[in-house]
Amino acid sequence: MRRSKPTSEKRKEATPHPTSKPREALDNTVTSHSPLTQPKPAHHSSSPPNPPIHLSTPTPAPMASPAPAPAPAAPAAPAAPSVTETYNALGASYEAAFAAVPAQLRVLQSLQSQLAPRSRVLDLGSGTGRPTAAALAAAGHAVAGIDISPVMVAAARARVPGAAFDVADARTYEPPPGELHAVTAFFSFIAEVSLAQILGLPGRVAAWLRPGGLFVSGWVCPPGLRAENVPLRWMGRDVVVSVVPPGELVRAMEEAGFEVLEKVEEPYLPKAVEAGICSADEVWEEPHVFIVARKK
Repeated sequence: MRRSKPTSEKRKEATPHPTSKPREALDNTVTSHSPLTQPKPAHHSSSPPNPPIHLSTPTPAPMASPAPAPAPAAPAAPAAPSVTETYNALGASYEAAFAAVPAQLRVLQSLQSQLAPRSRVLDLGSGTGRPTAAALAAAGHAVAGIDISPVMVAAARARVPGAAFDVADARTYEPPPGELHAVTAFFSFIAEVSLAQILGLPGRVAAWLRPGGLFVSGWVCPPGLRAENVPLRWMGRDVVVSVVPPGELVRAMEEAGFEVLEKVEEPYLPKAVEAGICSADEVWEEPHVFIVARKK
């Protein structure tokens, strides 16, 4: 500590307030958003007050221009009609396009030749009731049909009064087990079904049938094609379909406990133009596969 020079009267040095800081330190610790604009007043003492601290407020940065609003998104493409809407729209015209499929009529006759009188038969996806339910009911069998389309069910009830028809979804429908002599399913597991639902159908049907019961089904199977939920244009309508090769269907039936008695592969051109459903460029030959199987 330095010694003060001798003088006649010793001058008292001002003692800064113990809480005061150098200006530079305050400038560094007090920010522009602080509510403080003046330092706290010093306690009463004989020393002169500290000089006021002038805080400078930084010039605010210019605000960025708002980003331009994004361009409106393009409207989404309309969804394809549901399978219910599709078959409601087709109505009775579907029967005109598929009423006389030669291979279907042959396997239907094969089924009838193997049924005992008054057999209990369930038709999955019964449509308008013709030809399947109508032929079986006319032969004296107890026939029940289900379809997802109320329009189709209404047509079936009018056309085949000797059978019972209800609106139901074949993908989830479950009748009592072990009570049926036969189940038919012609083209009912193509639109809006998954591969798992297609390949799981034989196991479900096997549970519904009595021992020795028959399962007769019809499919659209393009050779070598395995596809799931593929959109396509069918008779002038947008649909979503799933298909598996015929050999895979046969294996699924055998694994479910069926013996495959007959497999018929035969293409068919729907009479959609004659039925007034669509133009000639919107209908194509369908690769049909029919399978007759017996529960072991």
